[in-house]
Amino acid sequence: ESVTPESYEKIRSSVGASASTDVTGGMDSKVQQMLSLVEEIPDISVQLFSGEKAGNLKRVLEGEVLGTLMHKNQS
Repeated sequence: ESVTPESYEKIRSSVGASASTDVTGGMDSKVQQMLSLVEEIPDISVQLFSGEKAGNLKRVLEGEVLGTLMHKNQS
């Protein structure tokens, strides 16, 4: 899945809230912070993926896209 700052509002209601208190503000807060970052630095992209599955970090560092890719809309 790919998300841009422009497309996030359409899917925002489907982003789950934290099940417990989270000092970072929950998933919606994390996504908004990362989308702000890609707006500030349009040449970067951010991936949200599960770190619970063994090997996922290695796969991402090797260039595989897992989970959700956030980037600036290049229209």
